[in-house]
Amino acid sequence: MKILSFIFLCIFGWFMHSPFSIVESTVQWSAGGRMESGIAESYTLKLVANYGSDKLNINDLWIDSSYFEAHPYKQNKDLSFGNTWEKGDTLYIKAVKRSYPDGKGELKDFVKPGKALPFKYSGAALIGYTLKGKKKYFVVEKFKKLPKVYNP
Repeated sequence: MKILSFIFLCIFGWFMHSPFSIVESTVQWSAGGRMESGIAESYTLKLVANYGSDKLNINDLWIDSSYFEAHPYKQNKDLSFGNTWEKGDTLYIKAVKRSYPDGKGELKDFVKPGKALPFKYSGAALIGYTLKGKKKYFVVEKFKKLPKVYNP
């Protein structure tokens, strides 16, 4: 029995690759100088792809229960940005939660309704991706908080 479990561990544990690895995940809170500017929480995910864009498609992002369309991009050598990548490229995904004051001066979230959570997860965010035609999910454990920014 031990030998059989060791063989399964070798096959499924060592030869299964994650589609990407998270290098850094950050969140930064910012506020405008005027009340009408509102506040924003900017989320940035920096990851390294283990598959090219022909096999891996990252398209969904949930932060808490708020849905964002994910549009991963990479920076090319000529400092332009591209939506296609190769294995080993560094990708970025950005999302912003905005809150604006209503007529009474209370802040209201400006997040458009989107897809419902596919399942309950424990962590800071959930990334939905398609790998070789199969829909899968990846949980981001936490975001590193950057210093607050107060704009003039």
